[in-house]
Amino acid sequence: MLACNLFDMIDRVFTEAEAVIMAAEEDDKGYRWETEYEKTWEELREDESGSLQASVDSILHRAKRRQLLERVTNVRLGMMRHVFLVVDASSAMSDQDLKPWRLKASAKLLEYFVEEYFDQNPISQLGLLFSQNKRAEKITELGGNPRRHINALQTLANKTCQGEFSLQNSLDLALSHLR
Repeated sequence: MLACNLFDMIDRVFTEAEAVIMAAEEDDKGYRWETEYEKTWEELREDESGSLQASVDSILHRAKRRQLLERVTNVRLGMMRHVFLVVDASSAMSDQDLKPWRLKASAKLLEYFVEEYFDQNPISQLGLLFSQNKRAEKITELGGNPRRHINALQTLANKTCQGEFSLQNSLDLALSHLR
């Protein structure tokens, strides 16, 4: 009976201590408008040509590094993956509902995907296929060089879109290269 009361007392003390610590942490943060504001304009610097792009790239790189350090630890980075991306280059991709047109917008988003893919899967392989006129063609072989894939996507964005997309032929081509 005495041991049971002792454990209840210890549990109560730890619970109260946790509540005090959490309250202190919340008090330290305060409201956003009560804390010191960030002077983001001081981080931007012009280069010799008057461009701010280098500063923006530096800020984005630091944010990406911070995000990598805060990443969840249960991600399996050592897993070897083989992925083929199939890009639709049919006539439907020449619509201008996404500016300047669908293919160019998709290629730009795929560039970001390729960078993130290799950041998260450093030992994996990626290949690019595109499909138009009911045929599938290989743009890049499976490889671990993101720069090569990004360059291929940039040249693909300037191609003319024509014909129809063929998922079956794209899957067959990907399967034949994965064997």
